[in-house]
Amino acid sequence: MATTTGPTGGNQSERTDGRLPPVPDAFLGNVMRASANPYAVLDADGTVRFVSDPIVEILGIPADECVGRNVLEFIAPEHHVTVATAIAEFTNPDRDDEGWTGPPISVDLLHVDGIPVPCRVLGVGSGTEGFHGVVVRIRQTSTTAKLDRAIAGMVTSDDLTEVLHLLLDVLVEQLPGSAATIGMAWDGRAFSRTVGTPGAPVLRGPLSGTDSDDVDPPWERTMADRMHAVADVGALPAAISDVASSAGWATCWAFPIELSGGCEDALVVWRRPPGAPTQHHREAVERLVHLIQLAITAHHSRRTLERQARTDPLTGLANRLALLDRFEEIGRAEQQAPVGVLYCDLDDFKPINDQFGHATGDRVLTIAAHRIASQVRTGDLVARVGGDEFAVVCLSADPARLAGLARRLLRSFDEPVVIDGRSVHLGISVGTAVLDPSEARTPSAILQEADTALLAAKAEGKGTWRAATAPSEG
Repeated sequence: MATTTGPTGGNQSERTDGRLPPVPDAFLGNVMRASANPYAVLDADGTVRFVSDPIVEILGIPADECVGRNVLEFIAPEHHVTVATAIAEFTNPDRDDEGWTGPPISVDLLHVDGIPVPCRVLGVGSGTEGFHGVVVRIRQTSTTAKLDRAIAGMVTSDDLTEVLHLLLDVLVEQLPGSAATIGMAWDGRAFSRTVGTPGAPVLRGPLSGTDSDDVDPPWERTMADRMHAVADVGALPAAISDVASSAGWATCWAFPIELSGGCEDALVVWRRPPGAPTQHHREAVERLVHLIQLAITAHHSRRTLERQARTDPLTGLANRLALLDRFEEIGRAEQQAPVGVLYCDLDDFKPINDQFGHATGDRVLTIAAHRIASQVRTGDLVARVGGDEFAVVCLSADPARLAGLARRLLRSFDEPVVIDGRSVHLGISVGTAVLDPSEARTPSAILQEADTALLAAKAEGKGTWRAATAPSEG
């Protein structure tokens, strides 16, 4: 009997009875074992001679329970003919192109619970003298498509919830008999927000442990230790334990989701089979945790950049770009109420800058910005549009309301600004304009009219306000 290199690099007997050794080649065996996707080696009659451990994520049974059984036992009946025909094609002894790679085929594998799992299967003809078999790579199709969509969403989408749902769906497909929940912003007692798959218990309300030794929520340990934790559902707080048990869940796993700011999020996996995760379970979950981290980080980074692009770095107010965005929103909307604009300019700010320096000038600008913002309603926009110029956009503001706001702004500068014990006297001038929904003027035109009214106020001695003259009044 001849010898061939075994999966560990030693020698093993080469079979001459038409049976393939457990793995046909050491290198190939190592590749198949290391892959996140399951691989299988089949005889010409469809008998499973080898399958890698990740098959448990699709079939729900370990690899060694598959070996020696016919592959059709794990295939949906409607695909038996397709699979049998493919095996016969691959193992045809009359083929003269050993190592032929056939086209991928789509089949449903059957989970131990009877649930069909859509997969894409790629086969390669293989064998040694006296043997014809096939090496098969298996990949879940829906999983691949959802992963592609999730990754694309990280780059282009602003909907974090949609991306997280796709990633959770991938996890559940990889771990049949599971559901999953992402808990965000843990405060020691509860998550402020959750995203979950159908069937997952809702993590709401107080979720922390109590003084009872029988209550041991795994997410609390995960948050504290930054390691995965496991608990039977009976060890969870009663409100969650009752819901989980009635839904058929037996075990709960929690994995930390660590972001740059620390660990406040967790992935919670609900399992019908009891017990702790195997190594392959952990690897599958940790791969998804990494993608979840990337999705949340990308979302936060995008939001931060958007805020920075529309925020004045000195005062924290909106900037000119944010003001223009608000005008675009108003232009697109069908306004049913008038929109008011106030254009404000600080009086005699330049002498302060010249006398005390730019650092003091910046502090004065920040105090002035706070005084203006303190006079407006929630929902009104205050923007710094120039060095010492500010604009306020007020929805549902008629001329009388704008006049009242202008007077309050003037009074808010009656008191001097105190910097390092020094009193700095500062005033403000204001111009106002109103856009009536019945008029054809644009919001940007109203801003220009408010600016013109501001110039009129400053020309009359500063420290006052003026309303724009309506176009019909010339």
